[in-house]
Amino acid sequence: KYLSPESEMILPKIGTRVSRRCRLLINVSVVYLGNIRSRRLLYVTYISRGRKYIKWKNFSGLMKILMITPKKFPFVCGNSVDVNRISNGLREKGVEVDVITPDELDVTDIDGLKDMDYDLVHLFHSYKSRIGVEVASQLGVPYVVTMTGTDFNVDLFGERKDIVLDVINNASYLTFISNAAEKKVTDDVVVKPKKLIKRGELIIGGKDKFDYFRKKFGFCEDDFVFLVNAVIRPIKNIISVVEPLEKLHDMFPNVKLLFVGEAHPEEKTNYFDKFKKAIAGKAWIKYVGGVSFENIGGMYNVVDVVINSSLSEASPVLIEEALTMGKPVLVSNIEGNKALVEDKVNGLVYCGCSEFYELAKLLYVDEELRKKLSAGASGGECNISEIEDYIDVYEKVLSND
Repeated sequence: KYLSPESEMILPKIGTRVSRRCRLLINVSVVYLGNIRSRRLLYVTYISRGRKYIKWKNFSGLMKILMITPKKFPFVCGNSVDVNRISNGLREKGVEVDVITPDELDVTDIDGLKDMDYDLVHLFHSYKSRIGVEVASQLGVPYVVTMTGTDFNVDLFGERKDIVLDVINNASYLTFISNAAEKKVTDDVVVKPKKLIKRGELIIGGKDKFDYFRKKFGFCEDDFVFLVNAVIRPIKNIISVVEPLEKLHDMFPNVKLLFVGEAHPEEKTNYFDKFKKAIAGKAWIKYVGGVSFENIGGMYNVVDVVINSSLSEASPVLIEEALTMGKPVLVSNIEGNKALVEDKVNGLVYCGCSEFYELAKLLYVDEELRKKLSAGASGGECNISEIEDYIDVYEKVLSND
């Protein structure tokens, strides 16, 4: 038997929440009542040992989530990798997920989105995906924000501060991938429910490919390859590694530098031009553009040391990939990197170009150090409950918990 808050005896959408005024009417085993938007709950009554029990139960499989991310596949960057892993994990749990970028959105014409009947909007990067606030408002649903890097490291404390604060102050929930973000976005900044959700198991395609990329990139067997894998934009600071590694190459000609990463659309005529000028005429440096997600593991197989020279990170996925692949890492001294890299245990942390050169040289000459760091690199643990953690956040928001 099904009851409705309205006078009509109809079967409302499965999983919608029971109106408060109807709760006393329930006397059947399981009922679905009401049509209040975004309340995916079952109201269950059951009898045990002669006593009647009443319980609310969430069914995540009934959720429909719209994710908004600055970039998505096939563009490979930290946000797109994270969103791909999380969205696929949610789908495996029965949650419906659509992923779009701000460039694909037109808030003046979202009738198509309204027809999709989303329950919640999830923004990745509070500044770059800020259009999601207006989308959620027009859809009449709550939104969750995951702060991913420059939004809490740079935007929150710069000229974009007011915009970021407006986005996170009106969110129903904040999540962080890195404890570096958790430390910065405290209750002194914003009083909102918050949750640190570290990455789950990384999916690294092409790990079985070894010689393919060595031949494709033109490396010899005895070449010692440093890798910089980053979207080409100023915050990644990749040009800074060229001069010290050129000095090392002059001393040891088999030292090579591999740059992997697509040019950021906003930087194709600015920082990208500076980058191309910095590497022009240097045969020992190879820039191969972006490497597809399916082949990224094969690329790591080619290299000896992975570099992160960034000025700002949340929890850099490329470092986690490198560590998972057992590669020594050489990283800049920023909180996001140090959240993953313990100096002299699973990598080396540098401050400035001089120390970068000295540590790069040490990694080249000291094979035992590389073995030690590689052993430390492969010992990390992933968050096995990552997807369940996101579902828990969604359920809390949708049940007004």
